[in-house]
Amino acid sequence: MSTPCPFCNKESFKERIVLETKQWYVIASLGQITSGYLLVFPKEHHSCFGAMSELSKKETSGQRAVVCHTLGCLEQEYWGELGAAHITLFEHGIVGQSVPHAHLHVLPVRLDLTPRVQKDFTQCEIVELENPEKLQLLWQKQQKPYLLWSNGNGKPMVCWNPPAPKQYFRTVVAEILGYPNRADWKTMDPALDKRMWQGTVERLKRQLGRTPYKNT
Repeated sequence: MSTPCPFCNKESFKERIVLETKQWYVIASLGQITSGYLLVFPKEHHSCFGAMSELSKKETSGQRAVVCHTLGCLEQEYWGELGAAHITLFEHGIVGQSVPHAHLHVLPVRLDLTPRVQKDFTQCEIVELENPEKLQLLWQKQQKPYLLWSNGNGKPMVCWNPPAPKQYFRTVVAEILGYPNRADWKTMDPALDKRMWQGTVERLKRQLGRTPYKNT
C-alpha cells in the first residue's frame, strides 16, 4: 500500500500556510534552514514542475503569478537581512525528493548553486533556461529526472539526470549557510524548527496582508 502524499492533505501542513489560492499553496517549509524558507506547490498532484506540461495558458499564468508574488513579498520582508539581494530557488525533479509532489523551494538568500552542481555532476548536461516555462517544453522531450535552481543572476538552470541523493540541495544550502545540522528536515531540532517556521508564517502573512493578491 502506497504512502499518502502529505502535500495532497491540507491537514498535514495547514498551520504552515502563508498563502492559499484556488490552485496553489505557499507554506513555511519544515526544516527551516533560515528564516523565510518557503515551499510553493500546486494543489493538484504532479510528480514535478516539469511534468506539468499539460497546463493551460491560464494555469501557467497563475503559476507564474503566485511564484512572482511570493518572491516579491519575500524580498520586501527580508531585504537587507541574510545578505538577501535576490531569492534562491530550487527543485528536485523526481530525484532527491522527500515528498513526490512537485514543490519549489524558495529562500530569501543570495546563493549561486551552479558551481557546486557542476562539480558534483560533471558528466551531466547542464543548461541555462530562457524562462521557467522552458522547463515544461524540455521535459516533454527529455522525460528524465532533473535538478532545477536559480543561478547568481537569478536565471533558471537545469541539470538533467543527475545521481543526486535525497535532499541534495537542502544539504548544499545548509552547508553554505553554516547550518549543516539543519540539512535534513526530518532530524532538525523540532523545537527550534517550530519556532522558526512559526516566525516565517507570522512575518510573511503580515507582509502578504500589506500586499494584496488576486486569488487565481
